[in-house]
Amino acid sequence: RRAAGNPDTGRFAATLVSPEFEVEGGKDATIVYVTTYQRAFEQSAEVLVSFDGAEPVRIRAYGADADVNATERITLPTPKGASTAQVSFDYSGATGGFWTIDQVSVTSAG
Repeated sequence: RRAAGNPDTGRFAATLVSPEFEVEGGKDATIVYVTTYQRAFEQSAEVLVSFDGAEPVRIRAYGADADVNATERITLPTPKGASTAQVSFDYSGATGGFWTIDQVSVTSAG
């Protein structure tokens, strides 16, 4: 978990990072989580995944034009040969909005 803020501007950024977990290369995995995203001013949030320590790629984005209260289910197309994955939840924005994440689980098709 990483967080940073600037009290003078009201800007805030935070990242929640999962532990690495095992995947079976070439077989899809699925991440499920419960989320509430309440927009306020300029803000954004995104879910990223990294396989075997490679550069993370975005698998879901939330912008300043969306309010969400849902259970999200996202398929992770696991690259052939991959053995581990790590999920990050990145938020940045102004005070007043929020993003909650709960009940995170990952399942593999393997």
